Amino acid sequence: MRTMPQLLFVLIFSIFCTSCQSAEPKADKAAAENIQPEQKVKPNAAVSAEPAKAVEHEVAARKYDYLEWDSILINNRVPLSTNRRVVEKHLGKPDSVVTPDYAHVCGNCHFCVGMDPPPYKLVYIKGLRLEQLQDSIAFWGADFRKNKKLFLTDGKTRFDRTTTLEKVKKLFNYETLKRNEDTGGFWIRLQPSKIISDASFILEFDESGYLTEFNFYFPC
Repeated sequence: MRTMPQLLFVLIFSIFCTSCQSAEPKADKAAAENIQPEQKVKPNAAVSAEPAKAVEHEVAARKYDYLEWDSILINNRVPLSTNRRVVEKHLGKPDSVVTPDYAHVCGNCHFCVGMDPPPYKLVYIKGLRLEQLQDSIAFWGADFRKNKKLFLTDGKTRFDRTTTLEKVKKLFNYETLKRNEDTGGFWIRLQPSKIISDASFILEFDESGYLTEFNFYFPC
């Protein structure tokens, strides 16, 4: 038979053991809660992680200082400086051939040397105005109102009746932008080569800002 001191010892020992068992889970829980966010491991992290999204960058339109004459093709086939065989092959026969008044030609033709013009002709075909001397032909202008299928391209930019003034202004460092008092539209001047000269391309736009004519210009 246990004495009173022995019973008291058993009771105290039982209480101590119970306290130790209940304290261990609390300590584990507290330790888990003290883990920093970057230390916690997400289940199936490799599977659930979303692939990185590509960052889209807005690329500003490149500004060109000139529109190179030699790079331009009519309907992506005919160079601006060409010959009669190429023109007839890709564009067909001329609609009309006109002899200019040489007395009023001030030396601003493609084939002019000095003030005395050679016997060149003006050729009109499907909205185009060309200059012809014997077998050689050079571009003078394109009227997109007369031919909806007509276009010019340098391989990077297409010029046709759907081309807008705003598009051209974004792409090119233009020399001049003025209002056409006769039509109410606008015209813009572009250099035809890297070398600065008096020659230029004159692009005509209507009141709505759409391209109507693309002309080569050389002052007297």
